[in-house]
Amino acid sequence: MSVYGIRLAAVMEHGIDEFFYCWIRRAKSEGLAEGFELHKPSEFVKVSWTEISYTMFKESTYIKPKGIYTVSLRSRELFPYGVFQIIAKFPEWKDGPSLWFGFEADDLFGGGVIHFQYHNTRLRAYVGSWPRPLAMDITDFALPSDYATKRHTYSIYVYNGLALWYVDEVLRACALLSHKDSNLEGMISEGPPYSLCIAPMKPSNSLAILIDIDGGDISKEWVWSDFHPWQLRVLPGESKPLLMLSLYAERSNVKLIEKEVKDVVTSHPIPTLPFERGTLYFESNVKGRLTLECYTMSGTWKEYDELGIVDDKLMKYSVDDRIIALRVKYAPSTRPAKVRVGEVVLK
Repeated sequence: MSVYGIRLAAVMEHGIDEFFYCWIRRAKSEGLAEGFELHKPSEFVKVSWTEISYTMFKESTYIKPKGIYTVSLRSRELFPYGVFQIIAKFPEWKDGPSLWFGFEADDLFGGGVIHFQYHNTRLRAYVGSWPRPLAMDITDFALPSDYATKRHTYSIYVYNGLALWYVDEVLRACALLSHKDSNLEGMISEGPPYSLCIAPMKPSNSLAILIDIDGGDISKEWVWSDFHPWQLRVLPGESKPLLMLSLYAERSNVKLIEKEVKDVVTSHPIPTLPFERGTLYFESNVKGRLTLECYTMSGTWKEYDELGIVDDKLMKYSVDDRIIALRVKYAPSTRPAKVRVGEVVLK
């Protein structure tokens, strides 16, 4: 059965078993060897359509029983690029299992992963090929303080050569996807407003969905409450990305237009590799110099161009070269200065 997407109405009609495979990894016990077993998702995902209040359902749980290391859901459908979104509250487990949710390029991590991990109050964006994918810890600036008591929206967008992680519609992690054999990988910048890395992936435009409860004390039952198909959306995406970003002061949640510039200010890195061209827009109330720097394969920043800024005049600059990432440094001629426009459009 092909539904070309995982959507509420279709799950209501056909049931969750029509949309996911399910396997468990059972611990050795009672004469049974440790191993993988196929099951129906409905054995572990318990849902009803009876509401307690609007969109809060009488039964909505994802359960990992005692004696089981992992309960794993894998979508039957594969997606050529895609959008994954889940609206969820996370459990406040102590030394509990990990929750994994997002995309994978092949069954059982054969190709690579592009997903979230929540574990012991930490939230990470994972990307790359197993056995050593990159983990971007985005907890301190992306995990909402009320993550356990209020639903929040966690989204992943995958394009050709680019993956983006959003929390409540705010970009919090970005990965440039390189060829698995390119040896081009590593963290470019970690911290707010979004972490940026480059990670190798096995080429694939057939992405499955994974939603796992994995690990923890197997002598206990673990329950992810308020997990319900109503809160899950997965749709095919576009191969070519379009991204519009404000310029932020490096490693901060402060936009340049919100900052009083008293000295040279450096912007947070902008991912440019997957895009054919980009346009930078910049305006300040005083004259100054704008230095553009590009990130190199050696892991260093090098000067790419230098521009003069005229006071109160919008500057438009086109980037047509294929560079990994770009950042700008603004040095006003008189201080303090006020940046009136600082943004980039990539397509």
